[in-house]
Amino acid sequence: MISRRARQRAWWSSASAYMVLIFWLSSRTHHISMHLFPHWDKVVHFMEYGVLAVLFFGALGSSFPGWSRLRVVCASIAMATLYGLSDEIHQSFVPGREASGMDLLADFTGASLSVIGFAGRGKLTPRQQDIPLSSDKG
Repeated sequence: MISRRARQRAWWSSASAYMVLIFWLSSRTHHISMHLFPHWDKVVHFMEYGVLAVLFFGALGSSFPGWSRLRVVCASIAMATLYGLSDEIHQSFVPGREASGMDLLADFTGASLSVIGFAGRGKLTPRQQDIPLSSDKG
């Protein structure tokens, strides 16, 4: 059986590595230009921050076993969104890039829907499966 410490390290290491990847991609002056359909970049932001929020969900869930699932969900969304905000600020200093409120909205939406979906299914943190996501005990 994997120890709680090992799970924590794995989740936090994964989240940290993913944040470094996001930062590196945002630092590139020339990003990949694939205009598959209008606003394709919002879909990329949605997925990118959805993954980050799920990694935060696992990291926080393994680090704070006394927290309710709702608290872990809210903290995960907040952390992913704040990282998205810092990324938009960072991009404003990169030549050829710009900060966008719509990108931040896509970050928040992706983080929210991804974490709520995973938390509702109870797949990532078995210790929280019995804790309801909402106030109904059904």
